Amino acid sequence: MSHNYAIHIDDRVLEVELEPDAEPSRFQARIGDVSHSIEKLCMSAERIQIRVDEEVQTLAVAHAPDGLWLDLRGRTRFVPFAERASRRARKGSTGTNADNTLVTPATPSVVTRILVEVGDDVVEGQGLVVVSAMKMEVTLKAGCAGKVMTVGTEVGAKVSPGDILISLQPTAVAGGASSSSASGEANP
Repeated sequence: MSHNYAIHIDDRVLEVELEPDAEPSRFQARIGDVSHSIEKLCMSAERIQIRVDEEVQTLAVAHAPDGLWLDLRGRTRFVPFAERASRRARKGSTGTNADNTLVTPATPSVVTRILVEVGDDVVEGQGLVVVSAMKMEVTLKAGCAGKVMTVGTEVGAKVSPGDILISLQPTAVAGGASSSSASGEANP
């Protein structure tokens, strides 16, 4: 199952198709008529390292409330969270990105519990991390079934929208599609 994205760079829009490989950390990226082999090597809240074809690339990442700043070889770009406003209007704060693989709080919060570990298999809707904001606890849940790839926080950490608390590698579901909903639910 492939994923399609529209990437906005200056005044251009690039249509990108990502096709997962049998190996969970690898996929094919097609941009127009050009295809690249991509392998995820390392990912943290501040750095993403990938292999594009045979060349290792390291991106520095800085989080902002409405997107990410990415720096690759001295070229810095801002990547806005295009889905954020429409998701909030549609169903309230979701706690995940557009493809449901990165979990982030909707408001500045403090992490009170981490419910998963790296390598855990999770189902859609499963609680991943609990944060506290304005005297209310919110459980951020998996927006798709998958495997926990990173836990980028710890209990007691002060976190903000855009901070990646948990990243997931989605798994296919019946019919070859992956799930697309996510939720952040207040605890009574």
